[in-house]
This record gives sequence, C-alpha cells and structure tokens, in this order.
Amino acid sequence: MRAVFKGELTFKHFLSKVNQTVLAALEHQEYPFPLLVERLQPKRDPSRTPLFQVNFNFIKSQKVGIKLIEFLVPSNTDAKMNVGTLEVEPFEMAQQEGQFDLALEMMDVKNSLVGAFKYNTDLFDEATITQMVGHFQTLLEGIVANPLQSIHALPLLTEAELQQLLAWNDTITDYPRDKTIVDLFEEQVKKTPDAIAVVFENQQLTYRGVP
Repeated sequence: MRAVFKGELTFKHFLSKVNQTVLAALEHQEYPFPLLVERLQPKRDPSRTPLFQVNFNFIKSQKVGIKLIEFLVPSNTDAKMNVGTLEVEPFEMAQQEGQFDLALEMMDVKNSLVGAFKYNTDLFDEATITQMVGHFQTLLEGIVANPLQSIHALPLLTEAELQQLLAWNDTITDYPRDKTIVDLFEEQVKKTPDAIAVVFENQQLTYRGVP
C-alpha cells in the first residue's frame, strides 16, 4: 500500500486518501504472503526480509477485548483479571527476535495510544530508537493540535533538539557595512593564506588576494 505525498496536502486530506487505500487493500487481506513473494520473485537477500523491512501493526481493542488489551499495557503489570474460568496475571517475557528490521506495534487503550518498537540491534542502537520515539510523539502531537495543516509543516524535532539546533546556528555577527565581499576575502587570506576559500563541484578553488 503506497501513500503519495503531492502538493500541500493537509493531514486530514492525506488521512482520507490513506483510508481509501487501506479499505481497497482489505479485499486482498487473505492473500498468503509467501505466495505473494513467490509470484513477485524479488531479488533475495538473506540479510533482510523480502519486499519490505519495516512493519506497522495497529491492534484495535474491540478485536482483542478491551479488558485484555488494558491488561497488556506495561503500567498495569500488577493487575490480575479473570478470563472465563481462569485467573491470569502478568508474566514478563524476554524480548524475542522479530522478523523485520524495524516494527512498531500500537494499541488503543482508554482513548490513548500505546506503542512498542521492535528493532534489529545490528542496525539500530537504543539512542537512535529513543530519538525516533521522540520524533514520532512530536509528530502525533502536532497532528492532534492542527490536523488541517500541511503535512510538510508538521513538526518532528523535540523541544530539546530545537534548542540545540538554535544553539548551533547562533553564529550571527554584525556585517561591516564599509567593506565588500572581496575586502572580507582578502582579510581572511592574510590570516590563513593556505586555506581553501571555496569548494565547487568537487574542485577546490583558492583565493589568495590576487586581483
């Protein structure tokens, strides 16, 4: 299923288009994935899964059962509940190997979204995934705040990253009004005569103050 970003689509309009794509694709939801791979015959690489390497899975509470899905949320790990004649309680399991390089599983619980990232530790480290989680959360907050804004205008950077970016770009200095660009180049040449002044199309051009 492909999503096309064209023009200045608002998120609400984009969501409507994606919804239509998903509904159309559901007509083929029973098609076996191994058979699809066999028919398409993609170039195989033993280091990755065929066709795609990133997976998103959204679990709706009505399919799993509202009580059970709330029971699966990490914040409710001390809870106990009855399922039929059985009383169940949480049991923490070790992380198991996934099929994809990156997977995101999300559930709707009590008007909230709970997500879990699964990733290949040969490709991603914890810091990268933590940063990705922050970007995803910022994106969702921006969508909720204004679903009618352009997709290209939706925020990704966290507040801490924005502050860091501003700090890195805080290099504004007063421009001397009585000097031209050539004057400034010549002054810099006197300070660092062997330094490269301009790099253009992989060719190094130097300016040494020669008229």
